[in-house]
Amino acid sequence: MQFPDEHILMINTTHLLVQNVLDLNQGAIVTGASGEESPAAKMSKLLCEHIYDLALMGQKSFGPDEMKAFVERSNQVLTQLTKK
Repeated sequence: MQFPDEHILMINTTHLLVQNVLDLNQGAIVTGASGEESPAAKMSKLLCEHIYDLALMGQKSFGPDEMKAFVERSNQVLTQLTKK
């Protein structure tokens, strides 16, 4: 089954996960003194990519490259969330 290159992503903004990411992003400093993103901003972006990946997985299968990128991002998310 072929999917179009363009698609629409609908986000449930009342979902607790989405609200938590929005809250995290609101508290993030976009750039620090060195011009680098804050850890909260990086995590917010990473979580958005992860949520998007999960939405895509629900609609289609990932190819090898897409699956590799998903696993790498998943590892990054879990590593950051379990950091002491």
